[in-house]
Formats: sequence, structure tokens, C-alpha cells
Amino acid sequence: MSRPTRIKQWKFKRYLPFIKYGSFNKGWNLLIAAISRILGITVISSKPALLRVEISRKCEVKCLYCSEIKEDIFYPFDRFRSLIDELRKTLWFVSLYEVGEPLENENVIDFIKYSRENNIGTVISTNLSIQKPGEFWKALVLSGLDRIIVAIDGITAPVYNRYRTRGDLQLVLSNLDKILYYKKLHRVPMKVEWQMIDFPWNRDEQEPARAMAHRLNCDEFRIIQDVTSIRKSYRTAKKIRRRNCILPYFTFNVTAYNTVRSCTKNYDDPMQIGDLNSAGIREIWNGPDIRQIRSRKMIQNRAGCRYCQE
Repeated sequence: MSRPTRIKQWKFKRYLPFIKYGSFNKGWNLLIAAISRILGITVISSKPALLRVEISRKCEVKCLYCSEIKEDIFYPFDRFRSLIDELRKTLWFVSLYEVGEPLENENVIDFIKYSRENNIGTVISTNLSIQKPGEFWKALVLSGLDRIIVAIDGITAPVYNRYRTRGDLQLVLSNLDKILYYKKLHRVPMKVEWQMIDFPWNRDEQEPARAMAHRLNCDEFRIIQDVTSIRKSYRTAKKIRRRNCILPYFTFNVTAYNTVRSCTKNYDDPMQIGDLNSAGIREIWNGPDIRQIRSRKMIQNRAGCRYCQE
């Protein structure tokens, strides 16, 4: 088995295209949030700059390390519209994915279009192992979506299905081909990113996958770390966190159940910080749970955050 390809870490430049959605108010809000984080202020005057909404909890591919329950739960478009209406003056972009497959939501294109109408960028991550009519892929490409991340962890079925156990590689590649076809045909600036998780069993296919992505005219090819074991090691290392978290100063993470999580990294601990079914955004944004995570001292007493090193 070959040595792992050098893994490219997250880089800010991937999000530079979202600058086009900026405004004076958004920039000022971002600055206030950054200053608040540096100073360790727990009750802040800024609002979320980045929104993540899990628009679907349904997923059929059954990834090897994913232990989250999958259900036919979809985020209602009217609720999403309310979120955008309240936060549109400060949001730069919204991520329309989390645990479930976003393309399972039949209103996914409406989510994208409404964000674009309010000068907010959109990004989706998908496994693409889903049956859709041809006109859907054309509509998706023309919807105004800024970036689509396609998760493909191998270029042969035995390797691909080692992680995405119920995925259909041929269907995935067929759908990717349709997306790229309509993108080229209509000269759409949407970025198509082939994303591959680095596993010991797929390292012989990483460079061939990179070559295939280039041959298909994907805009980017990115290999990311398998962070499952890394994050589990935090607890055994018991290295107590000494700094406040950056996420609750900038991001607002809404699940398909309309609850709010502090982050999308830890699923082994109760990370809920609010419930939009019973409270408003303002109440949760500066509520007692999120203030704990913004505090350098109180974060050390919070399950899921105490040993986190990210």
C-alpha cells in the first residue's frame, strides 16, 4: 500500500468567493465578532455570520463511522425562510448539510434560490448516491449554488464501499458527470469539489482519483483527514482546553429537528445549546449554554468542550 498523499488542510481561500456577498454591515459584524472572541466577551452584540442548516436527516449510504440516527426528517422551507429573513443582514453564506443527505430534501433548490435572492452564498456536501431525474441536475446547477462538495472515497467499488457501505459508485459518477455537463454547457461558475477522506485502504487510489477529477473537469480535488480517531483521542489524552471556542462567535448550527448545536465536530456528547421550537435566535445566541463555550473558564466544565483541541 502506498504512502498517503499529502493532505491539504482547510484553507481560507476556499471561501474567498463568498466575499461577493459582503456588505458594510456584514464586514462590521464580522469585525465585532472577531474582537469579541479575542477579548473573551461572552455576551456579544454581533450576530451569526455563517449559518448551517441540516435540511435533511435522511441518508441511505450508511457510512462506516457514522453512528447518528437517520430518519425521514426534513427541515421545512418556511422555517428556513424565517431564519434567513432574521439573519440576512449579517450572513455571508449558509451550509445546507450535516448528518443527512441534503439532496433528499425535495425543496433543496428553493433553499438555494432563497439564499441567493437575499445575497447569501450557499454550499452543499453530498454523497451523490441518489436517484434523481435528469432535469433535477440541470435545475441544481442553475439554482445559484456556489459550491458543491462531492464525497467520493474511492474509484473502485470495493474501496469506495468500505466506508460508504450502501453507496452506489457508478450512480455517483453518473450524477457527477451530469452536474459537470450542465455546468460546462451553461457556463456556470459554481465550484465542484471532489472530496476524499484519507483512509489506509484507499491510499492506492488517491492519486488516480485526483487524475480522474482533473480529467472530468472538477474544479478542485481535496483529501481530508479521517478525524474520527483523532477526536476520540482527545478524551483519553485529557488535555484540558485553555481557550474559548471560535465557533459560537460566528456560526449558528441548526439541526433538522430545529434544535441548535454548538458545533458539528462532536456527536458523542450532548452539544445542544438551544431549541428553536421554544426559543428565538436572539435568546439562544446569547443564552447561558453558548456563553459557557465563549468563556475561557466555563468552557473547561462543559462536556464535549473540556477536552476538545480544535
